[in-house]
Amino acid sequence: MIDVKTADELVRRYCIKLETELVELHGLNGRVLSSPIKSARLQPPFDRVAMDGIAIRFEDRSQNSFEIKGIQKAGSPPLKVNSKNVAIEIMTGAPLPEGFDTVIPYERIKIVNGKATL
Repeated sequence: MIDVKTADELVRRYCIKLETELVELHGLNGRVLSSPIKSARLQPPFDRVAMDGIAIRFEDRSQNSFEIKGIQKAGSPPLKVNSKNVAIEIMTGAPLPEGFDTVIPYERIKIVNGKATL
């Protein structure tokens, strides 16, 4: 058995140095990237909702009923709601409105006359 330093030196001495080349997209199968691909920004650049339902503030969770203040659609800019103890109906893929941090799926609520009840 050899020590780590010797093993490291052997690997570096006998490591095969591969050349890099530009290849068309259709010819990439079975190849290895020479450097990682990184995005210049987060994708998507907002907190995206993964289910239909209502968005609330976690701090308001002890309530049983929430007045619905609007509908946040996918592809629309985030709604701005300053009221506390309210909900926003929200669609899958929509941005989570500022200040809201919890989504409750439709299967766990009942909506009647603009109020969502848990």
